[in-house]
Amino acid sequence: MSRARLFVYITAIGLGLWMVAAPLASLSVSKPNRKPAKSDKSIAILYTSQVYGQVRSCNCTKFRYGGYGRQATLMQQLSEKNPDLVLVDCGDALGGDTSKQGQLKSSLTTKIMSNIGYNAWVPGEMEIAADLHNLNEQCRELKVPLTCANVFDSTTGKRVCSSHVSFKTANGARVTVIGLLGKNLVANDVLRNTNVKIGDPADLLSKLAPTVRKTTDVLLVAAHMTIADAQAIAKLGIGDVVICSHIEKDLLMPAKDQNEVDAPYSNDQTGVFLKSMTRTNWSVGRLDMKLSQSGKWQAQSNKLLYLDRAYEESPAIVKLFDEYNAEVAAFYIEQRLKMRDELDKKIRARGLDPDEMRERNKRYAGHAACKSCHVAAYDVWKSSRHSTAINTLKKTKQEYDPECVGCHTTGRDQLSGFVNMKETPELANVQCESCHGAGKAHVAKPAAGYGVTGEDNCRSCHTDELDPDFDYEVMWKKIAH
Repeated sequence: MSRARLFVYITAIGLGLWMVAAPLASLSVSKPNRKPAKSDKSIAILYTSQVYGQVRSCNCTKFRYGGYGRQATLMQQLSEKNPDLVLVDCGDALGGDTSKQGQLKSSLTTKIMSNIGYNAWVPGEMEIAADLHNLNEQCRELKVPLTCANVFDSTTGKRVCSSHVSFKTANGARVTVIGLLGKNLVANDVLRNTNVKIGDPADLLSKLAPTVRKTTDVLLVAAHMTIADAQAIAKLGIGDVVICSHIEKDLLMPAKDQNEVDAPYSNDQTGVFLKSMTRTNWSVGRLDMKLSQSGKWQAQSNKLLYLDRAYEESPAIVKLFDEYNAEVAAFYIEQRLKMRDELDKKIRARGLDPDEMRERNKRYAGHAACKSCHVAAYDVWKSSRHSTAINTLKKTKQEYDPECVGCHTTGRDQLSGFVNMKETPELANVQCESCHGAGKAHVAKPAAGYGVTGEDNCRSCHTDELDPDFDYEVMWKKIAH
């Protein structure tokens, strides 16, 4: 065969193959949906949101739910029964605190998410306020996938964190999480101070989705925005699941002695839509999904798994708590000593004795000063849990944590009241003056009219958030005096 005829022959074969392959190639491009998968595939999406820095339950009351220690135990139990789990935080895991303690807690939260094995963390406005750039660096080091498609550096114009994160479950389902932040959640001054800008979430999702769809089975959109904005995102029909995670008031509580509650969701042609009601780290949401014969993922159930005392705290997470508490204690003790030394120098420079001035300005007498006149009332107090309130914090090494000590001590944040366990241990516990007010003047000159108190004083610590089962009438009878 001549070279010319051979060339024509090969070209004809190649052209024929191309004509067969071309329609197949165009067919694959024209179908942006995921490849049909086996109909027996299922997936469990576990989600959290609006933790607001409540990393641990304070364990002060029988009711108290929550905490990452219990969450880690829950995840361990669930993974043993079902390895096809996806765990996503949908925003506001942090409390927006920019103080030194806030920075320590931000670092703690990132370590915890790494330890538990979060597949994705979508920043909310609290993460923006706490410095998203720095948080992103922490997440990189600890391999925590921080993702948001519409938050950009206002100087460079580049995304601060990844636009999306993709991974496979144990059964081979390919999952992609796209995080979106509502444009109106972050104040302009916060945006300026943190050097970020927020793009249009719907526009960016529409541009990103076609590319992502080619390599994923389940597309989860974590929409940290108002319910109206999240519903608009859902109506685009781009995501298999859209979770709205900026919920102001909705809260579902389990029945007495139960720790699960069914939560609502919608399941239609545009996909699954739900509101995350996992505020303050009390619960973990669980959305179970299954692939239908038609290749569409459909929700089977949506539950809130409340983290009650049925779950012991994970030792690994408790170790992280202990390290954090030690850092907090060291910082505040050092800070207080430094402030006190500087103040004493200024007082001495004026020819005065700082110790004498502190003694003269004391307003709190301490519980022992009450006993001689109020024996019966004192005995009631002594037999109550108020008299040993600091022990609850000592058990968890939180007795130096400013976020906790106020309700376990006397006169915190008041003139000459409790400072810390090193400087003012005599004002530890919930003493008489916690309810009745500073009483040194009354001890010096007893008179009627001192110490009037009531239910409002009790509820300053027994709040709906910390102790929602608190019944004033019932509890008062236990300490009536």
